[in-house]
Amino acid sequence: MNPEARKKLDEIVEKSLPALNEHDIRFLKARRSYLTPEQLEKFKEVLDKPLREGKAKDPLYISTKDLKKKAQALGINHRGKPREEIERAIDTVLGPENAPKPE
Repeated sequence: MNPEARKKLDEIVEKSLPALNEHDIRFLKARRSYLTPEQLEKFKEVLDKPLREGKAKDPLYISTKDLKKKAQALGINHRGKPREEIERAIDTVLGPENAPKPE
């Protein structure tokens, strides 16, 4: 996960459930695999609830396609690997401060 997204996630998980807006909920759902068991329990109500139709634009989101292009350019084998593993491999090669950012 790029540092900006990590910072945003850290800010969101500090909020109370009623303080979450739709963008926060979408952000949490998209990064569910990064949540601790305690955070999953805390946000279970909103994580399990279906979202309204339409998609909020997430300025920190990088498409999986773009992430795979970046991995390929760095010589990282991404085939058959989950998104989180690709992100970690890129972080390892570049260091988290140089992780891919949205264009």
